[in-house]
Amino acid sequence: MEAAGSSPATPTILRQAQDWSQVFKHTCTIKSFLCLVNLEMFFVYILNCEDKSYYVGYTDNLSRRLHQHRNKENTYTKKFTKIDLVYYEEYNKKQDAKDREIQLKGWTKEKKKVLIDGNINKLKKLSNTKS
Repeated sequence: MEAAGSSPATPTILRQAQDWSQVFKHTCTIKSFLCLVNLEMFFVYILNCEDKSYYVGYTDNLSRRLHQHRNKENTYTKKFTKIDLVYYEEYNKKQDAKDREIQLKGWTKEKKKVLIDGNINKLKKLSNTKS
């Protein structure tokens, strides 16, 4: 969590994930570059499962984690045959990613959908009324 008086952590890049292959390519490129400069990158992501539920998680390797979800290596998502990455954010600090994951897990399904859709005005309205 942030110290009193400081601004909340913001993701380095916000993206709507439209194509898993692009995410994989992007993630591999980022990880290769970060290895060269000895930096780490963390991701908070939202999956849309075939029952229309959302799964929120964080990882240091998005492509590997998606592979694990799709290969039934996760307790919650292993029951689904169709899992789509619909949103992710990138962070430089593990704790920021963990905090954001916890925040998103506390959100309603409607609020997550609005975030995924990129409707900032509606997201602000929902933020003023409930989690």
